[in-house]
Amino acid sequence: MSNLQQYISVIGGLQGGLLCVLLLTDKRVNQAGKILGTLCLLLAIAFSTPYLINEDGLTALSWLGGLVFFLPASYGALSYLYCRSSVSNKALSWSDSVHFIPLLACYLLSADKLFSGSSMLAFISTTSWKLSISEYIIFTQAIFYTVLTLFMIGRYRLQARETLANFNPAIFRWLWWLMGFNLAIWILKAIASFTNSNATFFVLSDLLIVLLIYLIAFAQWRNPTLFTVEQLPESSSPATNQSAPTASDNNGALDPATRATLFGSVKLQVEEKRLYRENNLTLPKLADATGLSVHHLSEVLNQHEGKSFYQFINSYRIAEVCERLKANDQQKILDIALQAGFASKGTFNPIFKQFIGSTPTQYRKNLALEQV
Repeated sequence: MSNLQQYISVIGGLQGGLLCVLLLTDKRVNQAGKILGTLCLLLAIAFSTPYLINEDGLTALSWLGGLVFFLPASYGALSYLYCRSSVSNKALSWSDSVHFIPLLACYLLSADKLFSGSSMLAFISTTSWKLSISEYIIFTQAIFYTVLTLFMIGRYRLQARETLANFNPAIFRWLWWLMGFNLAIWILKAIASFTNSNATFFVLSDLLIVLLIYLIAFAQWRNPTLFTVEQLPESSSPATNQSAPTASDNNGALDPATRATLFGSVKLQVEEKRLYRENNLTLPKLADATGLSVHHLSEVLNQHEGKSFYQFINSYRIAEVCERLKANDQQKILDIALQAGFASKGTFNPIFKQFIGSTPTQYRKNLALEQV
């Protein structure tokens, strides 16, 4: 192992351990951050492989070499679970353990040598069908989970658009870029491994992994809600959200008269307190502010008003923006939108066009022409 590889291994291991501690112990960090902390820990441990299994001799911890050597077979699953938790807040369950079958398969293929440092060193130093299958498993799971994650990010982005969720589109663009970069790293590693290239490709890919994962982990630690999109319906698909709920739907726990009364109360509080101006307002937060349960509030909005939560809240935001533009407010349109409760320009523009039928700039120009 060259001096450069040693430096990368040491730096990667130390940074990974430090960030793992920060992410797993900080109470501000959400579930996605905890998963990323676990990934950083495994990555840090994996960087110790050359010191556990090497041709210079065995160490007291060499028996751990087999367990550590195959850890990359879990990176794809952890990356997928991290992104899923980031965009959906879906809790982990025992069923998610199925994602670690590739890691288990690698362990089973080398079960007879797994806890023997000398046997493991001989195993990875010679070409065998078991080692070849293990390598294929590692690279296949990495590419599979990267593609799966890209598909999932695209699905949630579309779903957020269809429900008019108050999300920042830059989140999804960043996640797509992140996973595309991750895919490039794995392809680089695969080329280096299966073409017997020199160590340059391995060193470069390891260096990129260190920089990428740890920069993201540090950003996640600094901002615990990074990449989070709240209140996307987990059980529904984008196609089912293309139209608003109909007010004629009488299924529910509340009778029509009760819904009407509760809606009047919700509407009054939203207007008087201008709750819609809170750019991170969610269904649970509005329910808490109005004294209703999440289920009852959702039923009132869906079945009495015929609107989803985001359609209801964004209608107030759009109304305020239009009112200020009609009053010839000279502030920048984006500043007005942010004050009305929108999270970003990328969020505001498509929602405004969907409600009004034109872009905010076109709307302001049309108002100016009408006043001439």
